[in-house]
Amino acid sequence: MTSALALGVAIPSSPGYIGTYQWLGVAALGLLDIPVEQALAFSILMQASWFVPTTLVGGAFVGVRAVRGRPVHETDPELG
Repeated sequence: MTSALALGVAIPSSPGYIGTYQWLGVAALGLLDIPVEQALAFSILMQASWFVPTTLVGGAFVGVRAVRGRPVHETDPELG
């Protein structure tokens, strides 16, 4: 399951792999005779388990940098 999803996210798709991730999850679990409804629910939860925490941590880092008054993208003073 995770191997199919890992290979599947290499396919160019929408941001966050929404749709592609679910399709691949349902297809992979379908090979194991898992009903479509359960496979879809599992693939949504599987994606949320990595997408939500990653997004929250990234947002927290951007927020901390903004509060400290430093820009998110700093230029190298030597380059100008």
